[in-house]
Amino acid sequence: MKPTKSNTKAVVLSLVIVLLLVGVAVAVVGLTAAPASTVTSFESGDYDYFALQAAQASKDAEAKIKAEAKRVADAEQAAQAAKEAEAQKAKDAEAVAQQQSERTIDTPYYTIVLPESWLGDFEYQYDDSYDKTDGTGDNGVVLGLGYVTSVKRLSTNEHFQVVCYSDSYGPQGRFYSKNLGALSMLPGHHVAVVTSIDPIAGEVSAQDREALLGEYASYVTVK
Repeated sequence: MKPTKSNTKAVVLSLVIVLLLVGVAVAVVGLTAAPASTVTSFESGDYDYFALQAAQASKDAEAKIKAEAKRVADAEQAAQAAKEAEAQKAKDAEAVAQQQSERTIDTPYYTIVLPESWLGDFEYQYDDSYDKTDGTGDNGVVLGLGYVTSVKRLSTNEHFQVVCYSDSYGPQGRFYSKNLGALSMLPGHHVAVVTSIDPIAGEVSAQDREALLGEYASYVTVK
């Protein structure tokens, strides 16, 4: 018996219906399974973008706080170091000034500042007297000298003097001398540094004393 056209159509229609039902079922299963998988992934936190972003922001904020704290600490440390350096500088300057004052001989007419190597190694005597003639010198010129400072270095026994002379007068006797300039404080007078030609026991030689005369002169400032 041959199948009729109506039977064939029925069979085809049944197959189509079955295929449609199968497709719908597969689609429903896919829709219900996908959300479950997605929810599980976000709930695990392993790939939660927002959580990772928040964690990174927290780390960045913490790093900024630490950097700012370090900057403040460094600034405070630098300020303290600068303050200590300034205090030390002032202390050193005060020590230098004190040391210089201890090797400075000041008179109304000149100042002697001895070198550092003389510190604690010298003695001196200042005589504020002044001697002059009564005007009966050569051509009636007044001759005068005074305000003498005698300086002696203890370790070498070397010595020199600083003396005020009237311009018409000068060292008399066996002396090496060097004129240091006019006295504004005492018109008509000049200051000279002198040292004896004749040796003193334990002192440097006469040649050395003459050579040292220029050095002694550098210690003196005329007023």
